[in-house]
Amino acid sequence: GSAVAVSAGGNYNVTASLDGCSGSDQVVVTGISMPAINLGPDQAICEGDAALITAPFSGNWSTGETGNSIFVNFSGTVCFEYPNSCCPVGDEIVIQVFQNLTFDLGSNSTICPGDSAVFTAGGYNAIWNDGFQGTSFVTSQEGMVTAQVSNGPCLTTDQVIVTLLPLPVADLGPDQTI
Repeated sequence: GSAVAVSAGGNYNVTASLDGCSGSDQVVVTGISMPAINLGPDQAICEGDAALITAPFSGNWSTGETGNSIFVNFSGTVCFEYPNSCCPVGDEIVIQVFQNLTFDLGSNSTICPGDSAVFTAGGYNAIWNDGFQGTSFVTSQEGMVTAQVSNGPCLTTDQVIVTLLPLPVADLGPDQTI
């Protein structure tokens, strides 16, 4: 017996001859298409959150779970494999977990006209309510002061209120003659 290897789908004809007699037949070869798997781009999440990863069909995850979607709340590479009968295929995605930064601008502040209040964002570079970027902010204006710091996709905001004291009015009464 002879064998022929084919690498693509299609119609194949075979003719065999033996002792002056021949016969032929046709066979249709269909290829098994490999499913496309794309878990999407790598993801960045905040501590305490979870990333939803979805595959186009059920399979095996490197976390030990099976199914077509999982939630991941840790940093690392997560692999998915679709174990079809011919050749397993898969994809991987990297999850990065960022820490939520904490800082405290302190208490609301009351200042005298002409004075200023200084606020710091715990050493972090912050975006302040007027668009200024820096680790501290100085104001002599009344109103709300807001600072926002970021670490990857994680945003933390704090705010305080600055109040101006009214100027004191000195009133010694009417002029007197002594």
